[in-house]
Amino acid sequence: KIGQAVGLELDTTLASIDNLVDTLQSEHYAASRSSRSRRWIDDGNNNNNNNTTQPTNDKDKDKEDDWPFVAISDFAVRAEKLRRLNRATSLTLCPKVSAGPQRRAWEYEWAPAHSGAWVTEGLQIQREQQQQGDANHNSPTTTSPSSEPLIHDLDGQPLPATAVGPHFPTYYSSPVVGEPPYYNWDLFVPGAFSRDAIEEMQTKYVVTLGEDNTHNNDDDDEPAMMLFYPIVQNAHRYVDAATLLQEEEPDDRQVVGTVAVTLLWRDLMSDILRPGESGMVAVIGNDCPQQLQTFTYELKGPTAKFLGYGDRHDLGYDDNADLESFRYLHELTTTNSGNSSSNSNRTTINNNQNQYTGFPLTTKFCNYWIALHASDEMSGNYRTNNPLISLCITVVVFLVAACMFTLYDWVIEYRQKKVLR
Repeated sequence: KIGQAVGLELDTTLASIDNLVDTLQSEHYAASRSSRSRRWIDDGNNNNNNNTTQPTNDKDKDKEDDWPFVAISDFAVRAEKLRRLNRATSLTLCPKVSAGPQRRAWEYEWAPAHSGAWVTEGLQIQREQQQQGDANHNSPTTTSPSSEPLIHDLDGQPLPATAVGPHFPTYYSSPVVGEPPYYNWDLFVPGAFSRDAIEEMQTKYVVTLGEDNTHNNDDDDEPAMMLFYPIVQNAHRYVDAATLLQEEEPDDRQVVGTVAVTLLWRDLMSDILRPGESGMVAVIGNDCPQQLQTFTYELKGPTAKFLGYGDRHDLGYDDNADLESFRYLHELTTTNSGNSSSNSNRTTINNNQNQYTGFPLTTKFCNYWIALHASDEMSGNYRTNNPLISLCITVVVFLVAACMFTLYDWVIEYRQKKVLR
């Protein structure tokens, strides 16, 4: 039950991200086609006016419509809605920027020219949420967009112009970080904690990664998980995105970016048990050598209480452990296809059952697992003296009834003998 609930929660989050990415790509390509049509009409008119039939190079003109040069309208509102639905602490879109001319165009032209709208809108939403008492939104230190930052490392140092790409700079983000620069932090810089995760993400799998700190200051000590969801060109034209894993990778189906979403494990484990049910202990960990984590939660009704880092379950209940209580996170989602090149392991489509159809979780990088254990409190709910007490009461009732019957029989017999005399 608990594993299924966690899997359903994760499916909902991944489906929300998948829907956001598909919507953004559909809008982008629709706008690109409209832009190309207008340019084609303008070029045709110019050619007619100049009495020439020289064709224009549409390939060069279409470069400005390709990733990473994608403008997203109303991003702050969309991201805020997705975060609230899935209780995510942050959402960031990181386009893939190649080294060389594309990076220079990104840093000096496109990124600074398009950052003002979404940064201003995002800061405004954060101020409104903070005024309403929402602790998940830090107060911004300024109300204006940042000046044109170059792509930089996690320490804020600009990368040299000769840096080897590609780069995955943070750009659209929710919430907006508390101080400038608001974007262009390269998650793919050598030595970054996220570099290996993005390497695996470029194989078109969703990657999980541990994260200790969140945007909520009250939750800085609680563990969180980052999801890196791949943005693949033209994936919005497929119902089942996993089918792209089984095909050769043409130029129009390349990974062009990622959406990074941070979730608190507490929120994933909450609202699973009913009120009154308690005592279950969940130990969560991963198989990531670079960022090995193990931590423990206690489930008390709809609340998940963080007990601390490390395995804190009662070892006395290990003898009663069931193999079904240990499951990897990728086994709990409805796209449990692993890395198989066959559809035989895919979940059968059931029209009466919800199914997530986006990219599946990877099975090769930092796999998270969940192990469920009993506790003294849970044992106390089932190991009681109530059966023995009930048995004793039942025996006493039968003994009293037998005594009453015997006494009654003796009284009647005594009375009959007395009458006969």
